[in-house]
Amino acid sequence: MENSNPPNGSLLTQIAAGNRNAFNMFYKKYVTKLRQFLRKKGLGHQEVEDDLIQEIFLKVWNKAKYFDENKGKEQSWLLALSQNCLYDYWRRIQSAPVFTEQESEELEIAEGHEEEQKLKHDWLTIQAALKHLSEVDLNLFKMVYIEGRTMEQCSQVLGIPNGTIKWRVSNIKKKIRQYAQ
Repeated sequence: MENSNPPNGSLLTQIAAGNRNAFNMFYKKYVTKLRQFLRKKGLGHQEVEDDLIQEIFLKVWNKAKYFDENKGKEQSWLLALSQNCLYDYWRRIQSAPVFTEQESEELEIAEGHEEEQKLKHDWLTIQAALKHLSEVDLNLFKMVYIEGRTMEQCSQVLGIPNGTIKWRVSNIKKKIRQYAQ
């Protein structure tokens, strides 16, 4: 499917030049994968997914000029952009007013947004877990999951072998999971 790109450059390069047909092709190529990615992240609520997909593709249109074919694939770039939008969404949820547990339950029932409440809880749990990481691990977490850097980029910036970066990221995820339980 990667070879379905038109011969005059990647779809993102064409989108950066304002090509609407390339944008439509890019959308059709990745919207299903993007929806699956969001569902795996716990966004089962159709309206939230639709809003995030719209936000992500708007950013694709506006930020396509920053894509560099020599540094990675379109799908990887889209994934990093999607993760950043997802983190922004979680931050927006987090910055919502804080309610007592009873008020939260009443709002949850009244509004019917269980998924958003779960995401808020998950984000707060992750934040609490991050407080238990070492400074080095916290910095690596931010580079990978907040800034959207690849393992290779982290390796170059930190001067640590790529395998060590992968091992540390795996251990960071384990620590966060353990704290969440």
